[in-house]
Amino acid sequence: MPPRNNAIADYINDWQQLLTALIANASDLPALEPLRQQLETALNEVQGFSSQEKASRAERQLSTQRRRSALTQGKDLASRLRSGVKLTYGGKTEKLVEFGVAPIRPRKTAVKQPKPVDPSNEPR
Repeated sequence: MPPRNNAIADYINDWQQLLTALIANASDLPALEPLRQQLETALNEVQGFSSQEKASRAERQLSTQRRRSALTQGKDLASRLRSGVKLTYGGKTEKLVEFGVAPIRPRKTAVKQPKPVDPSNEPR
């Protein structure tokens, strides 16, 4: 019976069972031999693509791990370089902005605003 859902594994299992039954009854079904061979070829192709997909998935995971490792190393190197620039130029110079480092700037003093007078609390 054909699979009810579209899972590739279900089709592979169904086709394998069908091919097994066709081979066992080949003497009764000689007219179906060319179609059986075509289905066997299709099955082999699907299984080959599944293997390629698994290998591709593994390669993609390895590539992702390598990219993450390189990114971590790059972050570390960039941080060390920025620290070196900061040590060379000092922490307060505006030259640091060129390297993506915020210089230490003096704090701005907040101007104190007088408190608003509540007119309901004023003496009469």
